[in-house]
Amino acid sequence: MVWSSLDMKKIITGVYKPVTQGLILAAGRGSRMLGLTKDRPKGMIELGGKSLLQWQIDAMKRGGVDEIYLVGGYQIDSLKTLGYPCIENPLWNQTNMVESLKCADDVLSKKETIISYADIACSSEIFKILKKEPSDIAITYDLLWRKLWEERFANPLDDAETFSIREGKLRDIGRKPAGYQEIEGQYMGLIKLTPQGWDRIKTLFKKLDTKMIDMTTLLQALLQNGVAIQGIPISGKWCEADSPNDLKCYEAKLNSQTLWAHDWRS
Repeated sequence: MVWSSLDMKKIITGVYKPVTQGLILAAGRGSRMLGLTKDRPKGMIELGGKSLLQWQIDAMKRGGVDEIYLVGGYQIDSLKTLGYPCIENPLWNQTNMVESLKCADDVLSKKETIISYADIACSSEIFKILKKEPSDIAITYDLLWRKLWEERFANPLDDAETFSIREGKLRDIGRKPAGYQEIEGQYMGLIKLTPQGWDRIKTLFKKLDTKMIDMTTLLQALLQNGVAIQGIPISGKWCEADSPNDLKCYEAKLNSQTLWAHDWRS
């Protein structure tokens, strides 16, 4: 990020601190949640006494995120009840997350932004770590992913993807793995971008049909085009809710009164 001399003076003297925005991608229905999303988007499903979106919003605030925006589509009126600026993806049912990201161009072009999926919950500590990261493009990844996936799936490899890091930079993501040796962590659905990082992504959009590509495909395309992506290791303290079974699993963990590495409530 490029700062003016006035901004640098303010930062040095402690008068000025850079503003970090939060952007939550919440346009989809989440069909794998079955009837739970009949009248609400996936992010409005409750877990542990709050909606997934409310968990994210609260964690962002505690983590030092100054402004929060939502990208909605399916049942967007329910998102508006949360009281935050809501950007619409009118083609939510014909597109994927990357198109939702493009709808927020005005937001992403102005200030550094932490982007979050709507179907995850994570600790405020993770947002604090992301806020301090200076790279133009950065993602977090979970070193303890296998423990979480073993609780969610009979065979974790059925849902897993390749993920590797070299000297702190993402090297590979998103392929079907041949085995656990190809998975050094799990991408968590959290990305930090500076306006400069967003510009690099928009340059890549000129080469891609973005209507139906997912985020991991975008990240892999960035790597193939020589764009550096910083990887930030995290040990637990988050979860992804993709099905009713996930919700049951997490509720049982929260009610067990035992320590759980992926408890996000902090």
